[in-house]
Amino acid sequence: MMKYFQKQFSYAQIAFAILSLIAGVLMHFLYEWTEYNYLAGLISPVNESTWEHLKLLFFPVLIFTIFEYFYIGRLFPAFITARTIGCTVGLLFIVAFYYTYTGIIGEHYLWMDILTFFLGVILCYSLTWYLTLKKKAGNLCTNIFCIFFLLFLTGIFFYFTYTPPMLPLFEAFLLFS
Repeated sequence: MMKYFQKQFSYAQIAFAILSLIAGVLMHFLYEWTEYNYLAGLISPVNESTWEHLKLLFFPVLIFTIFEYFYIGRLFPAFITARTIGCTVGLLFIVAFYYTYTGIIGEHYLWMDILTFFLGVILCYSLTWYLTLKKKAGNLCTNIFCIFFLLFLTGIFFYFTYTPPMLPLFEAFLLFS
């Protein structure tokens, strides 16, 4: 019976990864589509900074994680911890890859930025799949910690949307300069 749920979990990872990619792409335009609505800005980029574009991974993954948990994730004790690790690694990958390639090349390219986002999402869901099915993460204590960590990250994203620190990660670059 567990093999059946493991197979279902694997399919769910693929489906939710695809949904996260689609949602992330659509969320890129949400702030503008809603005529710069304050609440839309909390979960979608309000400028072209690297920080704001991390929302494209974080919020779709967070929202779909809630659905996925009740669909099948609750059957796997490692799921919440694994997803938190996957999401965090995906976010860190986006930052590291973006600054590495722009540092080497000296400029950024839209197609590379999109590829970076896609790779971050794939990494997030692949790591979640591996850690969950291999039971490499998660117990009640770590799951509770991870839930609070995700809530903390949500709060940080909300706060820094309209009060960003003066750091390069938060600086918006001009698309057409």
